[in-house]
Amino acid sequence: MICNTLLVVALSLGLVQASPIAKRDAATVLSDLETIGNDVTTLKTDVTNWTGDLLAALGILSDYNTVKSALDTAITDTGAASAFTDTESSSITSEVTSLATIIIATLDELISKESTAASAGVTSTLLSSLETLKTDTDELGADLEAKATTTDAATIASTLASIDAAFSSAIAAYEILELQYRLHKRREDTTNNANEAALQQRLNI
Repeated sequence: MICNTLLVVALSLGLVQASPIAKRDAATVLSDLETIGNDVTTLKTDVTNWTGDLLAALGILSDYNTVKSALDTAITDTGAASAFTDTESSSITSEVTSLATIIIATLDELISKESTAASAGVTSTLLSSLETLKTDTDELGADLEAKATTTDAATIASTLASIDAAFSSAIAAYEILELQYRLHKRREDTTNNANEAALQQRLNI
């Protein structure tokens, strides 16, 4: 019994030693941002090539989940990292600037696919996805500002403002689409109810 207990303890210690806690520093954050950039690029490509196919729409939603996961990881790692040195801050700020370009381009692409999204019936889902990504992006931006140098924090804030503006435009566009869909659905339901009432009246006669 004692031998078994010692064996379990030994194995447990071995597992602890074999699974060190991942270090979260500026290099990790920079890698996270690069991952986000790659994931957003994939999303943009899929949105650009989207012609309304529902299967492709599911692929786009999968891309969204991947981007969100990458954002969540970056938020966690940035929060756990120490304040960036001047060099680290400069590199990360440069990556944020590059990331903003692809994010804004992707959002513009989504706006151009309004009618495609409406035809596929996924406006509500895309709207919710956009709102979630904006919230996560804002949180990551605030965390990065807190760790960057004063000058770089101002640059990140300015860059984030541009991203926010693009998100707001995309969200507004899809909000209008969703409203139009609901109004159309309501009219359709009203017409169907009226037709059913008229039919019932004729049957009663």
